[in-house]
Amino acid sequence: MKTFLLCLLLSATATAAAPEWPQFGGPHRNFTSDATGLAASWPSSGPKKLWARPLGEGYSGIAIDNGSLFTMYRQRDDEVAIALDAATGKTLWEYVYKASGSGMALENGPGPHTTPLMVGDRVYTVGINALMNCFDKKTGKLAWSKDL
Repeated sequence: MKTFLLCLLLSATATAAAPEWPQFGGPHRNFTSDATGLAASWPSSGPKKLWARPLGEGYSGIAIDNGSLFTMYRQRDDEVAIALDAATGKTLWEYVYKASGSGMALENGPGPHTTPLMVGDRVYTVGINALMNCFDKKTGKLAWSKDL
């Protein structure tokens, strides 16, 4: 099983308040950030790695809100929605549910293929079998699910 590492990098000249990235493509859905004060270059060794951790398979992007990271991944026949502390990589909450081997767009890999969306105090995810889940952003408690 392939895994990917989630790595956060820090530039010494980045602004103290990190901008939000609440959806696929960022705040304006154009893959650009409004952040200012970013470094124009990095040392040849690259920026300082704060932390890294393995996750399962998938192509979910990462959404960012108020110091928390949200993403999805696959472990065997399960999909996992997860919230992580951006500073430490510590799991804030995790929700695991069954997602059989069949689903949408499997020719593009086992999925999930979507990026969580945050609106207000909710996080929305859609997995490989088109199951939409709505979670409380802080606790990870499932508010509702809908088979699309």
